[in-house]
Order: sequence, then C-alpha cells, then structure tokens
Amino acid sequence: RAGELNSGLSRHDSLLLAAAADMAAFRLWRLPEGGTGELAERASRNALAATREYPGDAEAWYTVGVVRDLFYDDLRTVTVAQVADAFDRAISLDSAFAQASRPAFRYAMDEGRVETAREYARAYLALNPPEQASGIPLLLDRILDPNSDPAELDSLLDAAHPEALF
Repeated sequence: RAGELNSGLSRHDSLLLAAAADMAAFRLWRLPEGGTGELAERASRNALAATREYPGDAEAWYTVGVVRDLFYDDLRTVTVAQVADAFDRAISLDSAFAQASRPAFRYAMDEGRVETAREYARAYLALNPPEQASGIPLLLDRILDPNSDPAELDSLLDAAHPEALF
C-alpha cells in the first residue's frame, strides 16, 4: 500500500520505498501478472537507481543487497559475490550501520572469507547491540577464533538460540 501511495517523498526515499514495496509484495505473495520476475526486476531497478543517484548512501547499498538476496533466483545475472559486495559497501560507507552486518558476515562465510566475517562480527559487537541481537555474531567470532576457550564456547553453544545455531 505504501508503494501505491508513494508521492511527495524525496527521490531517495521514493526509490527505497518502491524497492521495499516490491519485496513486501513478494513476501506476502501478492504477485503481479508477471510473477516474481517482474517484482525482482522492478525492485532491483529502483534499488540500483538509488545507488547511482546516492552512491555514498549506506541504506541504498543495503537495499541492493537485500533485493539481490531475496530475489537471487529471479535475478539470473546476479552472483553471490555481487550480493556480498552490496552489503560490504553499505558497511564501508557507514561502519555503524549494524543492519548490514548480519548478511555481510553470512556472505563472507559463504565465500570463505573467514577473517572478513570475524571483522564484521567484532565490529558489530563493538556497537553494543542488545544481548539477543549479539548472539549470532558473538558465537561466530568465538567459533572461528582458534584461541577460543572451549568452556566458553560450550557455554555459548548451550545458551544459543536455535536461529544462531542454524
């Protein structure tokens, strides 16, 4: 509905809202005649337009990453490295943009960039996130640290939320 009423906003906000509306439509299975491919292309087009017009905007790059991640199967020309790059750019533009950290360390791990994943985890933890939000990066950092205390690691694993273990 927000996408339909998208008027009077700044160009930046309009582009990001349009991309978010297409992602919401996908998640709610409110697909247009053209199916998911049409949503994917439109969301990607709007998110990429935001990065062209606002190349220094971390939120725009994060949105590109989310669109690429969500519509990966529909955006046939997008690679895993390009998805990761969008999240990497968001973080490099704003190191306090915590929202981009979680997918960034997931993609860094998928690509075998273990030290990069640990750097993202440590940077995220340095932002002092709420305890619940810190579980996954803390666990990741400790698992990947060859000098981790086994007792601490066991304790973290025992207390970990199932999502963190997944």
